[in-house]
Amino acid sequence: MKKAFVISTLLLVLTFLWSLEDDYNREWKKYQREFKSMELKKNDKAKEDVFQRVKGELGFSGEELKKKGLKREKLLKELNKDVAYKKLVKEQWDLEYNLYKKDQAYQFAKSEYDAVKYFFEKLKDKKKETSSQWKAMKRWKGEMTKSKPIVLNYEKSLEGIKEKIKSMEGKRGILSETENKFLFEIEQIEKKKENIKKEPIAIKQVLLDLDNDEIPDKVDRCISCHLGIDKAGFEEERQPYRRHPNLRLFISSKSPHPLAKFGCTICHEGQGPADSFTDASHTPSGETKKKQWKERFGWKRLEHWEYPQLSLTYIEASCYKCHEREEELIDAPYLNLGRSLFEKRGCYGCHNVKGFEKKRKIGPPLLNVTLKTNEIWIFNWLLEPKNSLASPRMPTFKLNSQEIFEIIEYLKSINEAPLPKYHWDPYLLKREDEMSDMEFNAMDLLYQKGKGLWGQSRCAICHSLNGLGGAFDIGPDLGNITEKIGRDWLYSWIKEPKKYFLKSIMPRYRFTDGQIRALIEFIMRDPEFQAEETFQIKKAKPSIGSHFIDKGRGLIRRYGCSGCHDIKGMEKKGKVGAELSNIGDKAVDRLDFALLEGKMEHTLDDWLYQKLKDPRIFDQGKVKNEDEKLKMPYFNFNEEELKGIVTFLLGLKERRDIQNLKYPFKWKGYKPSGDFGLIAEDINCLTCHKIRGVGANYAPDLTYVGSKAKREWLKNFLSSPNIIRPLLQQMPQFNISSEKNMIQGNLTPREVETITDYIKAQLIDEEMEELFSEDKIGEPSLKEKGERLFFEKGCHTCHQMGRIGGVIGPDLTKAGKRLYSNYIYQYIKDPHRFTAQAAEPIFGLSEEEATSLTAFLASDKKKINGEKLAFKDK
Repeated sequence: MKKAFVISTLLLVLTFLWSLEDDYNREWKKYQREFKSMELKKNDKAKEDVFQRVKGELGFSGEELKKKGLKREKLLKELNKDVAYKKLVKEQWDLEYNLYKKDQAYQFAKSEYDAVKYFFEKLKDKKKETSSQWKAMKRWKGEMTKSKPIVLNYEKSLEGIKEKIKSMEGKRGILSETENKFLFEIEQIEKKKENIKKEPIAIKQVLLDLDNDEIPDKVDRCISCHLGIDKAGFEEERQPYRRHPNLRLFISSKSPHPLAKFGCTICHEGQGPADSFTDASHTPSGETKKKQWKERFGWKRLEHWEYPQLSLTYIEASCYKCHEREEELIDAPYLNLGRSLFEKRGCYGCHNVKGFEKKRKIGPPLLNVTLKTNEIWIFNWLLEPKNSLASPRMPTFKLNSQEIFEIIEYLKSINEAPLPKYHWDPYLLKREDEMSDMEFNAMDLLYQKGKGLWGQSRCAICHSLNGLGGAFDIGPDLGNITEKIGRDWLYSWIKEPKKYFLKSIMPRYRFTDGQIRALIEFIMRDPEFQAEETFQIKKAKPSIGSHFIDKGRGLIRRYGCSGCHDIKGMEKKGKVGAELSNIGDKAVDRLDFALLEGKMEHTLDDWLYQKLKDPRIFDQGKVKNEDEKLKMPYFNFNEEELKGIVTFLLGLKERRDIQNLKYPFKWKGYKPSGDFGLIAEDINCLTCHKIRGVGANYAPDLTYVGSKAKREWLKNFLSSPNIIRPLLQQMPQFNISSEKNMIQGNLTPREVETITDYIKAQLIDEEMEELFSEDKIGEPSLKEKGERLFFEKGCHTCHQMGRIGGVIGPDLTKAGKRLYSNYIYQYIKDPHRFTAQAAEPIFGLSEEEATSLTAFLASDKKKINGEKLAFKDK
């Protein structure tokens, strides 16, 4: 009995000791002890660096400086008994108090003056009564004039008192400014070391209140191991001690996503309460990382956890959870790419996705398509789109010849009234080598006129032609268009796009008959040109039967063609693909890996990658009838595109727990109204411009243009558009006119007035304060300093000044005639305040620098660096 008791006691003691040892060596505790040692070493190194600087600058050791610091306290006590010194200190306090009061009075008068001046200018711009504002301006200007000299006098007196105090301290042996600075650094380092030593080894966590009810809803303990996440000096350390790579955007209290509010797993996913590497559900990015983790941490995939961490490859997916209403995020290039591809390639045509319900179909309507184009082109297009177009939006469906002919017959069966016919001069339908000299010259004259219209109307922004243009990839490539469509259809389309396609985004240019004919000649002229009537099917066609139409209809329904095209009789046809609104939440055990089970990673991101790379790969080795086979077409994405679109799909989640963290969208359902709305709809302004979140990003955002641009300039620009950004002069090979290079809307004077009135009344920033005084524009010293800053900061690298400088940004030669100086001032202080995607860097300018640069840019500049500017009026 005693023996058993002794053994059990020993076992109990050993178990207790084992539990102590196990607790002491818990994973997170070892990390904290190692990190504490690393921090102490870094502080010792920092202290040694200060000592070296003391030796170099003061000529004695850091230890000697510390001894001098101890004497400082005694000397200060003695000096505080000196009557003259005490008197000077009191005078300093009194002066600082009086200066504060007078400066407050001056600042109050200035703010009132600026406010009244703002309303004065606003009323004056609208040609309304301004006498009361003028009187108030004079009154507050007088108050400023009275207060300013008193403020300057107090500042001068205060400087004198400070110099006397500094002199008395120097005579008594008080440390110099440099000695004090070094001593302060040493004391701070030593204090920091003491705090590090006192820091307990304990679980560190962030409690997140996601629904603002003051009760934590989520706990993240990641910082128990990731201890250097927000600390300087740990940028190159190995994990888990490395600092976060982007404190500007995350973690820090000044970032948009502070740790205290967002934690870690809101973005990274994973198991927040976990305190070990495996339990946190880390996900490696690639085979190399997985092998390293297995060797170092014994990593394995955490089974049955619904939210495994995103690998760093796809980390940008999390941005979409909160920023789903924003089309572009500066720091999420792959998410931007994926979202753009999802929209441009028309994925929402087959798949329902929240936020894409009202998007227009990306393909043209197929009514009368066989009248618009010819059968041989349709055949080749359906067989392999990329053989007809280098970068087609339409995917490859792997159709055989029989299926293509069946689809063509169905499309022919739904044709309606024939296209209108127009008269064309017979010589235009000849090959160039068949024309007489007179005919060739007439054709060439028409061609050159069309070439000029192509440039003036900026067609090359949306369309490429023979490999040139199409920078924004909006409209179809018009190269080899003669193989595809006839002149009659093209004439009708250019004249009235919405008559053929109600949802077309192509602007209506209001071209004359002669202009349309000239443009068509430029677009369709081809040395190898053949008349349309000579086209014929050159493929062996099977004998056509009535069953072809039924089979063609079935194929179109099976492959969901009505998701991208309006097709007569299929207006209410549902989408053929799965709902993707919450695909990022889909559990892995609900995915079908088919016969590839065990041959690929068992994760959602790997499944999506394979599905997009080879959409029908999961049919390999399976026995299925035709209707059961996978039907998703081939998009031929490259590796970058695959990464982007998988990132976007992983971001499609339904996370109700983060609703209060979502980025607030400022505008909802904007629609241009009144007479302006009618004009905007007629010429499709929102095809290129965006207003309050609606529209496109191919031209400047007009949301706040009324607070940015001056009325007179707006009217002149709308009447006769000119170049603001030289780089946007599209396609110099086309000899674009230097006088008119923006889209010509052919607006009447009344329409110009209507648009300008709407802009100045509605498209303004009501929260924009008046921070810059127009009076400063005429100050020579400010203009001179601003000119110097313009070149010192490298502004001329992107912006033109006369004929000097770059062509990426807007021409700033006459910025003052175009823009309000207050807008210029606020924009150069913070470009992202007005445009989230602004390429302009934030220079961190001081008030004085921003004021000087604004005074220079807003001024009427005649010379730069003493030389007369060479520029044309614009």
